[in-house]
Amino acid sequence: MIVLKYEKTYPSSMVSHIDTVRLMNRIIRRSGIDIAYSAGFNPHMEIFFSPALSLGVESVCEMMAIKQPSDIEAQTKPLSNATAKSTIEISSAESQIEVNASKDCAEEAHSILHGHNADAINTNTGIINDAQSILQRLNAVTVDGIRFTACWIKEKNPNFAAHVYYASYLFCLEGIGSLKIDDITKGEYFIEYIEKGTLIKKDISDLVKFVEVRDKDCIEATLACGNKNLKADRFICGVCANNGINAEGVKIVKQKMFDEQLNEITVALL
Repeated sequence: MIVLKYEKTYPSSMVSHIDTVRLMNRIIRRSGIDIAYSAGFNPHMEIFFSPALSLGVESVCEMMAIKQPSDIEAQTKPLSNATAKSTIEISSAESQIEVNASKDCAEEAHSILHGHNADAINTNTGIINDAQSILQRLNAVTVDGIRFTACWIKEKNPNFAAHVYYASYLFCLEGIGSLKIDDITKGEYFIEYIEKGTLIKKDISDLVKFVEVRDKDCIEATLACGNKNLKADRFICGVCANNGINAEGVKIVKQKMFDEQLNEITVALL
């Protein structure tokens, strides 16, 4: 099982979750990484994602898992339509490496894609099992706004849904630091929003774990995420409306994910 951490920023932040799933399918196919497919009449790639982002929300901490076949021949399809990026940042469980996407980097990625890097491929199964090589392959064929930053090889599915309970976000907008937010976690706090044409008034106090002003144009909040979820865009629009501020143009960036005890989600916890 390959576990990946990736960034989703503009313009890819404007792609819905279902279309992001389709996009990841294409990136994986283009990278040549071996992947398992489901059985049945309509087989699909065995890919698992952390809780979905709302449309327009950026993130630097998204995670996905790719199930690999236990025994499969090496993929030898060449890289198609690959475009070099100005910078490819590579992380592993032990270290971080920055690689400039120069001609040398492109040649190295091309060599890996064609199976010439013997250390990156298991000679018994043909499966690529080197985290750095997997990152190079994916980043060589990714799109603007999607960047893979870390990779680990795990024995089993990390089951993101069972681990992720909260996520921290940054909300940036001119003057947003003036919001009155001290009472959000101290008792009942209601916001209003439209859902399926119906006006909803909801108490969100038990869904907000932490909120504070970072500076005059930025606030940070830790919100429920996963099975019990408070959408970041819904939260900030409701709080701004309660303070008479127009939330149009607010930038939302998901920073970290946490478990039920507010431990940051890392590969060690999965």
